[in-house]
Amino acid sequence: MSNRRRNRTLVFILFVVVVVVFLTNIPLMYGYLNQPPHLKFMGIVAGVHDTNFYFMLMIQADGWSPVLHNYFMGSGTGAIYHGLFWFLLGKAAHVLPISDVAAFQGARIAATLLFVPVAYWFASRFLESSAERCTALVLITLGAGAGWAPMLLYRTTGTLSLFPADVATPEATPFFTMMTFPHLALALVLVALCFGLVETSLSTQKLWPAAVGGICGAFLGFVHAVNLVVLCAVLGAFLVAAVLFLRDSRPVKPIVVFGILSVWPIVYYLYLVLTKMALLPHIAERSPSPLSYIVGFAPLAILSLIYVIHVITERAWSIHDVFLVCWVAVNSLLLYSYPLLLQEARAVLGLHLPLAILSTRGVFRVILPWLYGNTSDAADGRKKIGEFVIPALVIALTLPSTFYNIFERVSRLRDYPESFSLMHAEYEALGFLHDLPDGSVVLSGEWIGNYVPRLTRKRAWLGLHGVDSHETQLNQAKAFFSARTSAAERYDFLKRNEIGYVYYGMDERKLGNFDPETAEFLEPVFQNSTVRIYRFRGEEEPYARSETI
Repeated sequence: MSNRRRNRTLVFILFVVVVVVFLTNIPLMYGYLNQPPHLKFMGIVAGVHDTNFYFMLMIQADGWSPVLHNYFMGSGTGAIYHGLFWFLLGKAAHVLPISDVAAFQGARIAATLLFVPVAYWFASRFLESSAERCTALVLITLGAGAGWAPMLLYRTTGTLSLFPADVATPEATPFFTMMTFPHLALALVLVALCFGLVETSLSTQKLWPAAVGGICGAFLGFVHAVNLVVLCAVLGAFLVAAVLFLRDSRPVKPIVVFGILSVWPIVYYLYLVLTKMALLPHIAERSPSPLSYIVGFAPLAILSLIYVIHVITERAWSIHDVFLVCWVAVNSLLLYSYPLLLQEARAVLGLHLPLAILSTRGVFRVILPWLYGNTSDAADGRKKIGEFVIPALVIALTLPSTFYNIFERVSRLRDYPESFSLMHAEYEALGFLHDLPDGSVVLSGEWIGNYVPRLTRKRAWLGLHGVDSHETQLNQAKAFFSARTSAAERYDFLKRNEIGYVYYGMDERKLGNFDPETAEFLEPVFQNSTVRIYRFRGEEEPYARSETI
């Protein structure tokens, strides 16, 4: 590659970096710049409940134990495995020092900055020309599926038969991933690095790239374990296909080296599953219907299918083709592998990459030759225009869902700001709880309870969807605030569950007609315009014990 072309490529990559970073941060900027006067935006644009769980892990990184308290378990023992990524991010926040939100969003932006050049390098391992690589880069970083079509129909008619993956699942497209969660964005970087390094080892017949890839794979396993399982399954299937179908033994050594170095997180998690299952979050994440993925990947899937049909009919399989097809096939099967993968829906992360490469091959190696294969030299200019216009049209087909995702995030922030914010009075009340001694359980409604661990370092009785005890704890909270519950029942409930404080705000008033001011065993310790906080005086037992709540 000439210096001039190399410089143009670097400028293009830099341009894509700037565009992607700007677009992925539009919802966050909107949230901060347009928060209503009575609300405090909490720095989260997607997955509020999940993100507050991650913050709960981060704030405990001031120590060195890999096992932490799950502050969402109420009065239970609540031990949970920390997770390497959240440990490192929490450590960074403590050392710098910066807020948990700054660390979270900073890591997401850093992963985005890293992913774009890694994506170009990854594409260069499978595509030859600069035009192919640049097209693939845009498809990878900005492309999505056809999910925008049913969503626009829904906004017009109010009818929605399915939620397309590219607008409903953050892991489905790299852009959606980079806009939402830092650990998923980093996992995406590591997936591209692992597969790219294995391919480099295969092409050069040198083992050091596979070894580096194995180290990246081990790190991936501690960041997002499900993707390491997918990666190993894909490489295993590729190894079998290469040896049996292509009669090519070159992949054996690179894949064995990669596997030896990367498999240890899987072994470790299997050990935890067999001996210490309680330390792992075990909330199932089931995949949507196959149609959701078909629509979500429609443009790329169609172009990929065109290329694969061409390869089959021409009997022109290359080892790269086999690798990419194995990736798509195995990854797709693992989307419906429950209970083998408890969080099977998370396995979709990275599937966009091989589809983008196959699509680019379909455009440049099937569609363009079909359109201009017999073009005379005199019409060469028209051919060059076509080589620009056709890829541009393909890219344009994949962009609407990306812009829809931005629009949807901003619309939610605009129309439902309270879903991403706290009232200033609520934030002040939680700050008061933060300054009290640790260890107590806080009883509140579900919304405030989700923020209790992050903002107070105390255990929340209620606050996280998906845990096994959620419905039971919600019903018990409703019973506590019900006017029909006796004082003895309330007292025993607080005493039995080690609840030290009762938070009483707007949401708690909706749970029932009980006013904590009337309970002599609750001492008011804080009050502002919206919130009252009571300390449970459980030293004495003036009521007969009850087991009703």
